[in-house]
Amino acid sequence: MYSIWNPRRWNFRLLRAEVKGYLSAGSSPTVRALSAGTAQPAHDAQENATSGTKANIRTYLAANPDVGQLSINQVLTVLRERGIRTSRTTVAEVLREIRKSA
Repeated sequence: MYSIWNPRRWNFRLLRAEVKGYLSAGSSPTVRALSAGTAQPAHDAQENATSGTKANIRTYLAANPDVGQLSINQVLTVLRERGIRTSRTTVAEVLREIRKSA
């Protein structure tokens, strides 16, 4: 049975009070500043991965121009059957770029 004076429970209450005090002390600009610095490299990595995927899609469509005339969903299906993992949005962007430049 736990009582209010149980050392483990008391430590938990002290820790929880300390965390609540820290969070309510208006430290969010500090947290945002720390978060912003660590989020940027992840964003860059995601952009690089998307660029690689777009390059793969462009290469495939250049080798198979008839596929480029299909709808976005049909192109997505063909790419997935060929083992190119991508999203519908990425396919739409690449098709828009190809059709715009043609």
